[in-house]
Amino acid sequence: YLQEKIDGANVSIWLVDGELKCGSRTRDLILAGDDFNGFVSYVSAHEGIMSFLRENPDLRLYGEWLVRHTVAYNETAYKQFYLFDIYQQEEKFYLPQSEVVRFAEDYGINYAPIFAKGNFCVAEVDEIAGKSHFGDKGEGLVIKPVSPFTNQFGDNVYAKYVTTEFKEDNAVVF
Repeated sequence: YLQEKIDGANVSIWLVDGELKCGSRTRDLILAGDDFNGFVSYVSAHEGIMSFLRENPDLRLYGEWLVRHTVAYNETAYKQFYLFDIYQQEEKFYLPQSEVVRFAEDYGINYAPIFAKGNFCVAEVDEIAGKSHFGDKGEGLVIKPVSPFTNQFGDNVYAKYVTTEFKEDNAVVF
């Protein structure tokens, strides 16, 4: 899969004993009393997300909360959650992307856009990188295998391809 790498805030959503939990990359937002730029309120009011969690309490949603960072997107894209992974918490594995897409469609949850699926050469990746479904340009791509791949530590492994322009805009050396 060649999936759009969205320039937002990495977040997760799950239930503990039937209670909603929302997290940023480093903390439990509900415990901290932080609405995280509207994220917790958005999730609480999203019928599809809440239904999904109630019906699948052992699954955790991972995605991007789209807020303004470096890349300028269309205004209508901001303040929305874009799902990119689902984790089975008890059995400790990520669902295949085909299941993530199916759940997103079934429950009306935005999904990080997929540009293409299959095998790709570097030239094809270069051609797609920097495009965006949300504006004139994007941050880059996340390259995912069709079936989840885990390393020797049990971590899900993807490749991230960030455009030169994005690196320059952020003065980041990759």
